[in-house]
Amino acid sequence: MMSALSRRALGALSLLPGIAAAQGAPRRGGAITVAQCSANRFVASAQTARHPYFTVDLTTRIPYNALVWVDRQMRLQPELAIAWQPASADQSVWDITLRPGVRFHDGSPLRAEDVVASYQLHRQRNFASGQIQRIEAMADGRVRFSLDAGNSEFPYVLAEYQNMIMPAAPVETIGNTGIGTGPFRFASTDPNRVAVYERNPAYWREGFPYLDRIELHNREGQQETALAGLRAGQFDMVMTIDPRSVRNLQRDADLVVDSGGGGHHYVIQLPKHPGSPFEDKRVRQA
Repeated sequence: MMSALSRRALGALSLLPGIAAAQGAPRRGGAITVAQCSANRFVASAQTARHPYFTVDLTTRIPYNALVWVDRQMRLQPELAIAWQPASADQSVWDITLRPGVRFHDGSPLRAEDVVASYQLHRQRNFASGQIQRIEAMADGRVRFSLDAGNSEFPYVLAEYQNMIMPAAPVETIGNTGIGTGPFRFASTDPNRVAVYERNPAYWREGFPYLDRIELHNREGQQETALAGLRAGQFDMVMTIDPRSVRNLQRDADLVVDSGGGGHHYVIQLPKHPGSPFEDKRVRQA
């Protein structure tokens, strides 16, 4: 994820670790106004504008969390899950253990039943989760996933960007409230135009987030307009800029161009039928 930002915003940013480190230890407080140039997956309505399926990865993870996430080295890292392991020899059954003490934005505790309800939606709507046949709430904060076949890489599905965890509700309405467990909670929305987030004071990750407020403007397909707003002071940061424009933007002494510090991850299916080049592990890893 490439982004351009004005130098006046550097003191407020905890989103770009390298820049924050160069500026000294970050301090809590402040607000940032951001233009997002990439597209939302679907057109949101007033009823669905806060649903995790209607935003792209980075903006989805402002109010929501997944069970795990993937770092830049493509390693699984704990998020709402603190442990995951196969519960059957063929790896068709997996158990995950939830992080204790997590609360949603409305103060309700995270329960195994919330994960079950969230994945009842995901197994119907998210292609990578279609392999899930059954989800069960177990004792001691565990959730069991039963798959249609063994899959040693199933935990990566738990990090897929749509697979956020929401308070339990029927499949038809789950997620519409915008309530999650993420570092920020929704303050207001104008569908397909702007979303405003405020800091979640009860966030489970101690000491985070640093910012008090994020104002996110949708500028899909409007990079030049967004950059003009950045130079004029309307925005502090423009996200997901076209990599082809990086060289020219780097010549502007008033701007900093940087890439996000997290891993970007999505699940793809590679055919491995007899004769397929994807049978070769080296090809798959390339």
